[in-house]
Amino acid sequence: GSLARACPEKGLDLLVRALPLVREKHDVGLRAAGAVVDAELDYIARCLATAHELGVAEHMTWLGQLDRPGKLAFFATLGLFAMPTIFPEAKGIPVIEAMAAGVPVVAPAHGAFPELLDHEQAGRLHAPGDAADLARVIIAMLDDAESRGRMAAHGHALVRRRHLADQMAADASELIFERALME
Repeated sequence: GSLARACPEKGLDLLVRALPLVREKHDVGLRAAGAVVDAELDYIARCLATAHELGVAEHMTWLGQLDRPGKLAFFATLGLFAMPTIFPEAKGIPVIEAMAAGVPVVAPAHGAFPELLDHEQAGRLHAPGDAADLARVIIAMLDDAESRGRMAAHGHALVRRRHLADQMAADASELIFERALME
């Protein structure tokens, strides 16, 4: 699955191009969701057209924008989450959401992702912008259920340690206090 704004920067088209390669080894589909603005409707249409051209349209579902209950239900249906952004992400909120839901992640080896995935303990990294490498990493993860389970558990625990509101507030307070002492 994938959840991100429907625009070229988030890389849904890469995931669509990776899907037939993954399907050569595993009987899987792609569930994707995200916000769409009018200027990006053509991008979603191109992604769906690419899925059709590659013969995987019946294995791809575009859900559009999801509210919080919809996101929770969405993540509960996934065995793997991918966010193949083209440009480095500073935050990667959907990756954190997937990890919080106990879903292992595939993301590009740039931006915040190496740190978010705790150096591949909560998921795997792929070469940015490379649909074949994205497919290779997804296949490797699908081939190893035991490793996926470990990554899912590690990611969930990591989010609870690093990203809960109380923990983030305590960390911010500690930083402010340390900076005040340094001045």
